[in-house]
Amino acid sequence: MKPFSKLKTDRLKVLILADKPGWVINRVVDRLISGIPCNFTKDYFSKISSEKLLNISADFDLIYYSNFDVSWHYNIIDKIKTPLLLGIRSHRYANFVHNLKEIVTKCGFYLQVLNKELLKEFPNARYIPNGIFEQFKPKKEFVVGFAGVPSEYKGFNLIEQACRELEVKFKPATGNIPPQSMPQYYNSINLLVSASIEEGHCNPIYECMAMNVPVITTDVSAVKDFNITRVERSVEGIKNGILKFYTAPQVKTFSWKNVCRQFFNYFYDIVIAELQKNDGTSSEEKVAKLELDRAQLLKIYFCDTD
Repeated sequence: MKPFSKLKTDRLKVLILADKPGWVINRVVDRLISGIPCNFTKDYFSKISSEKLLNISADFDLIYYSNFDVSWHYNIIDKIKTPLLLGIRSHRYANFVHNLKEIVTKCGFYLQVLNKELLKEFPNARYIPNGIFEQFKPKKEFVVGFAGVPSEYKGFNLIEQACRELEVKFKPATGNIPPQSMPQYYNSINLLVSASIEEGHCNPIYECMAMNVPVITTDVSAVKDFNITRVERSVEGIKNGILKFYTAPQVKTFSWKNVCRQFFNYFYDIVIAELQKNDGTSSEEKVAKLELDRAQLLKIYFCDTD
């Protein structure tokens, strides 16, 4: 990523208010500042006085109040003319600011929530999660196992197709394998799948359970007394079962680059929306310039193409 200072274009000026130093919100804020091509000023909402915030607010295009506790500046929030973006980071907001929804409506806050369940309480918010840092990557390939006769009765073809569609490695153990070799095989897989129409006992399930190797299985007689994951006997059912353990694909969009891109677009959407509330040629020209700047920055920093 190129240094922002070398790009010859105007950028939004954003005041970003973080939690206390060293806390998670602070680290999130620092990552946003390093990953978004805007001109940021960071302060801590617990340290900046209401008077100072009000005095400097006009110097910015947007103020991102990164956590829900607006009680620090409740007495001046409605006096700020600069667009305000509020992060709702937890369902616990009501424990700290019981009338937050009233404040949001009164002060015209734009909102960001961390999970989709919060959209039920704040339907006009933009869902943007925290990002996952680059060092959190799988150390090895995810391997799905199967032990038994590779027949249709055993659901071999269903498991094989499910793995192919999920693009995971399928490593079946078939044929006359000596029992003493099976522990090594089980240790080489991440998950055993059993998709039989029916099973009287199914040794591989019990052997994996004894070794604490995860198992998913169709709802057969052999597992009625055990608390293990049961799946529908279909390709989709098996895929859904695998995804309870093969979790990486479900959060692949949570990279910090993608999260920063979402915030970047939301910042511009907010400023443009505020400008569009004003009639006149001047506002139209400012909006056009912002859209041009945004497109240029997206292309350079987030690799967007025409």
